[in-house]
Amino acid sequence: MVKELDISSKIFSSIKSLRIILSYVCLSAIWIFISNNYLGKLLLLSQLGTWTEILTEWIYVILTSAFLYFVINRSLFLINKAKDEAEKANMLKTEFLAQISHEIRTPLNISLSFISKIKWELEDNLTPELLNDFIVIEKSDKRLIRTIDLILEMSEMQLGTYKPVFNDIDLINDVLENIHTDFLVQCKKKGLELNLIYRVENAKLNCDYQSVSKIFVNILDNAIKYTVLGKIDIILERNNKNELTVSIIDTGIGISNGFIPKLFEPFSQEEQGYSRSYEGNGLGLALVKKYCELNNASINVESEKKKGSKFTVTFHNHFIKKLI
Repeated sequence: MVKELDISSKIFSSIKSLRIILSYVCLSAIWIFISNNYLGKLLLLSQLGTWTEILTEWIYVILTSAFLYFVINRSLFLINKAKDEAEKANMLKTEFLAQISHEIRTPLNISLSFISKIKWELEDNLTPELLNDFIVIEKSDKRLIRTIDLILEMSEMQLGTYKPVFNDIDLINDVLENIHTDFLVQCKKKGLELNLIYRVENAKLNCDYQSVSKIFVNILDNAIKYTVLGKIDIILERNNKNELTVSIIDTGIGISNGFIPKLFEPFSQEEQGYSRSYEGNGLGLALVKKYCELNNASINVESEKKKGSKFTVTFHNHFIKKLI
């Protein structure tokens, strides 16, 4: 329930309401002046009837202004109150997700460690069926841990608790080479090519290493997930503004034009419901967008169904450190 407003304090505290009413009064004054042809009655201002007519019209303007001022001010107050309550509710939801995700993640990591230990201890005595069961359990646990990690990362960004550390790094040696190595085995298991191509000599960048790494990890993880045959290229180059760009190009299933505008919204997926073909929670690309903004970068998407997708991250000039 919204409490009754203290009219005297709320009316005079709203600058927006005052501006609207002042505009209304000025327009009313102009309208009264023109509609009554006061320009031609300037010589009659000494007559009492003329002043009475002016006063009557201005009383109407003042009364309607006061009424509108109250209505507008009350509306603005209720809107701001609803906005504040919605923001507080969203903050509580985010804090809850962060807390519960942390509580789930810790025992899950312990469980995964012991499952791996049991598998290692019994490896010589495992039947193919039991070995496959262990693989399924490990895969499911890793999927759950990744989901929890994404929720925790999104919670950090929304709560403002993520603290970036900006340093000079080499985008090739410090980020892309490591990511290429980490994902190479995964691509080989699916029969995919993973190529790292760089067309620049100087790839020095001032950025937050952790979030920049996660940008490309999330994009590449999606590229591998949605590509069945073909290859994935990681291309580092400069655009016509001398800005560093990294493009990740796959030959996967592609994205429909209608869904691209929603691609970076949290929990959005092109396929919805339990019958969807691919796992995921729709948080990876939402985080990519936030991490790009954090590092003064932008992301562009080009895609065509059944032909593949191209994600291009551009780091804008004043974050690029040139070698002396």
